[in-house]
Amino acid sequence: MLTTGADQTFGLYGLQIESLGSSPSGYSTWADTYAGGGLPGEDYNSDGVENGIAYFMGMNGLATNPGVVGGSVTWPYINAVSSYTVQTSDDLSPTGWTDVLPDDPRLHVTGVGGSVTYDLLPPGPGRLFVRMVVTP
Repeated sequence: MLTTGADQTFGLYGLQIESLGSSPSGYSTWADTYAGGGLPGEDYNSDGVENGIAYFMGMNGLATNPGVVGGSVTWPYINAVSSYTVQTSDDLSPTGWTDVLPDDPRLHVTGVGGSVTYDLLPPGPGRLFVRMVVTP
């Protein structure tokens, strides 16, 4: 959890896989090489980042979740995936997550080979958690 300014708290809740459906060959090849052939929702090397997210971010070996820098969180977008969604929550409840719409002015996507950035600073006091949901 990161606290900034008066009455504003922001947290990076992490990354999770939404679906373990069939994987495109890009992920399968990556998983065979770097994740023991594991499924996207598994964490082959126990680094705290699920295989599908590590693939999305182009990480081979130990991966780390991105942190909050300058009021934003940025995920490297190295490998194409079937879908991804940035979500926010103010209470971390399992049903309390809201998708960030693609036209949200706080969401900046430069595409595959670039990054996905979300500016965390909501108006007013409060707290905000953010995560990415990926389907490879």
